[in-house]
Amino acid sequence: MCLLSLFAGIAPDLDAVYHTIVKGGNINSQQFQHHLFYWTHWPSSYLPVVIVFIFSLIFDFYPQYFLIAVVGPGSHLIFDSISCGDGMMWTAAWWKIKRGVYGKFTNLDSEKTDGYHGQYWTARYRQTKYFILENVAAGGVIGFLIYFALNGALDFWLLLSFLGIGGSIILGIKGVNAKYSQEPPQGRYADYHTYAPYVTWYKRKYGTLPPKKFVER
Repeated sequence: MCLLSLFAGIAPDLDAVYHTIVKGGNINSQQFQHHLFYWTHWPSSYLPVVIVFIFSLIFDFYPQYFLIAVVGPGSHLIFDSISCGDGMMWTAAWWKIKRGVYGKFTNLDSEKTDGYHGQYWTARYRQTKYFILENVAAGGVIGFLIYFALNGALDFWLLLSFLGIGGSIILGIKGVNAKYSQEPPQGRYADYHTYAPYVTWYKRKYGTLPPKKFVER
């Protein structure tokens, strides 16, 4: 269940796998900057999973496993609503997007990170309390796994869970080139001038477009 929770938690970021492997792209490229706009980050995309979970409860068919499939992506989307580069479109849906209605972007407590992408975002996100919180939480889970291992529960799945969560911590604290701590060459919010959904969002939020050269004070 721990290993399944890990995979379910990263499910919304499968768009990165598609962009990298299928499209042969780079997740730090301009083509992937606004990946929170992709359907894998629309809560409505997971409604079928919620429905299946309800049926698993009704028929008592391993509901704990279907609960993982709901809580994993749900917690990911909640976390992406805080200190992310763009924001979560909680009301986005297939039937709305077809009409050009993108929904409202939720981006809470994002003074440091809003308007940055790729490694520029990473360098700033690591200065937030949420980066510390996620690593403390991961460390806590490893603590539970160690407890179970010492009490005779060590098996193949527990080892995979150790590797998965430990690996996520290592990837999370991997160093970022110092140049990304500087302002992007085109300035903060630069690509918001060219990506239509975010131009609309920024105008709605601030009543105007961001300056071409936004310098953090």
